[in-house]
Amino acid sequence: MVLITLAEFVAAEDRQPLAWSDKMAGPAISGRTSASLGASPVAMSGLPTPMMTIEKPSLDRNIATMQEWCDVHDVLLAPHGKTTMAPRLWRDQIDAGSWGITVANEAQLRVAVGSGVRRVHLANTLLSPQGLRWLAEARVTDPELVVHFWVDSIASVRLINEALSGTPFKSKIPVLVEVGPPKGRAGARTFEQAVGVASAVSASRHLQLVGVAGYEGVIHEASGNKTAEVDRYLASIVAVHKKISTLYSEGDVFLSAGGSAYFDRVVAILGPAARGSAIPTRVLVRAGAYIAHDDGLYARITPSQRGAGPVFTAALHAWTRVVSTPERGVAILDAGRRDLPCDQGMPLPQQLRRPNLDGSFGEAIQLEATLTQLNDQHAFLEYSPGTDIRPGDVVRLGISHPCTAFDKWRTIPLIENAGANDPSVHGFVSTYF
Repeated sequence: MVLITLAEFVAAEDRQPLAWSDKMAGPAISGRTSASLGASPVAMSGLPTPMMTIEKPSLDRNIATMQEWCDVHDVLLAPHGKTTMAPRLWRDQIDAGSWGITVANEAQLRVAVGSGVRRVHLANTLLSPQGLRWLAEARVTDPELVVHFWVDSIASVRLINEALSGTPFKSKIPVLVEVGPPKGRAGARTFEQAVGVASAVSASRHLQLVGVAGYEGVIHEASGNKTAEVDRYLASIVAVHKKISTLYSEGDVFLSAGGSAYFDRVVAILGPAARGSAIPTRVLVRAGAYIAHDDGLYARITPSQRGAGPVFTAALHAWTRVVSTPERGVAILDAGRRDLPCDQGMPLPQQLRRPNLDGSFGEAIQLEATLTQLNDQHAFLEYSPGTDIRPGDVVRLGISHPCTAFDKWRTIPLIENAGANDPSVHGFVSTYF
């Protein structure tokens, strides 16, 4: 394994030129590097459509705001990296003070480790024998590498022990017991099961018990905004932690939960438990979507809507072009499911720009319209027949659910002001899905 720091990896990205194979690269930007765009920006109108952009000032504020909130509440932040899968943005989050980065599976773990992240929280169970042996070897190669993952059954502990049996790796892999809510995803479903898993981990030659974890976001997904139900679930994590406290060995102990919808409740319930624990314990929050926020799902369910958390700003926008106005009150845009997220609500039309004769964007005009349908490469925009929309017009969209927006773009431009008539592009972010 070739060791590289995250700063070195991002610096190398800055020197990588865009090519024809990059979805965002048009004639005005092909061959440019992110570093060169920082020194000599181009106008947004010079890029092809459809296009997804990141408004850098909003993204920076979101990173700083979330980190400040976590610092004030004395909890650690390991942002969920699966939202962006962008080492450049992971670097920004870690530089702002994050403990490390959370990932969701082995492939994402390899990206995090390969790009130089040295503290990774895998919010899942790693059961692949090849993956387990790779991780063990990586920790030998890089003694400073810290990787946690979850286990929720004695069967899983047995499989891990079998995969690592007979290997020369001596140091134990730190794991957390996963507690799952009823009708949720993975996770031990009863108190007794969770305690049994903890006992199996404690007896393992290859694993070290370092805490209890879970994901409360599935409660929202399954049954709507039910704060009391979330609190009861988080209390079950605390109960397991208290029961197994004698099984922890020396070292850091964590209570971990917290997506982008209920991290306020995680701090409210897990925070006092950590502070009152008989052994030093830290709360590790894993929110991820806050970095880009949105104009749909998270705009509705973020803690600030309950008056209980920091305020974020939507940083992601899609730019599409009207290719046809085939019927009265209907326009067809050049973006579809391959470009835009639609799993948690349709994109939201926000502004219209009419290009000038030279191709530059004209004045930004607020737009009252609705996206009603997405095909693979087209979108159906419905608007009042009195609205003046013509072929060639550019429509800016807000998005819902950033976690399924980033994965559609290998490179995403960084712009200064999404509300400007013709925003300037100062660089780009690379993703690794």
